[in-house]
Amino acid sequence: MAHAQHIEKPKRTPFGLVVNMRGASEFNQEAIFNRDTLHQDGIIHTLEGARLKIYFYYAHLMAIMDNGSKIEVKLENGVLHIKQLQGFVRWYVGSRPKTDEINFELQTPNTSITSLGGDFLLSYLPELKETEALVFGKKISFIKLKEHADYTDLGPFEWAGLGGRFTDHIGEKFKFPVKLVKKQEHYYSMHSKLVFGKRDRELFNQIVPF
Repeated sequence: MAHAQHIEKPKRTPFGLVVNMRGASEFNQEAIFNRDTLHQDGIIHTLEGARLKIYFYYAHLMAIMDNGSKIEVKLENGVLHIKQLQGFVRWYVGSRPKTDEINFELQTPNTSITSLGGDFLLSYLPELKETEALVFGKKISFIKLKEHADYTDLGPFEWAGLGGRFTDHIGEKFKFPVKLVKKQEHYYSMHSKLVFGKRDRELFNQIVPF
């Protein structure tokens, strides 16, 4: 009697690469390590005390996840869908000199973020259902999910919040004093390593999709 032959499905082209980490992190509840690639949909979770830097070269996007953060990633029809489920994540969106096409979607449970090139900190606290965004460079659009008419554009050193301790509608944006933002960056540099250095940007610009 012939035995059925097991045929493994080919791996999907990877869309993410772990480039640096400290402490323990998981992908779909399994440990991930430095230089691991992401091939499948799932949830990335940084555990207590961990930091994780990851390149989504498919979307020309880079993120540094603080400890206790969770993001869900899903590749569908050529678009990378990213949902930040909790915690603090510093995002850097690379510029696209030849096209304005956006091939990723970044959301929290109550907001959508669009950017053709920006450097910003995004936080979501699930206990309060609260999202905050602070821009360090270039600009983003901060949009209430499912109510796209409720939005604001944020430029360097501008902040906006939605839900929780804030209103159910995106109110006026707040312009942080430059010195305060620099102190904020220094704090993240010293305590969370949520900073993009010159070398990060150089490496980022060299990335070519597989």
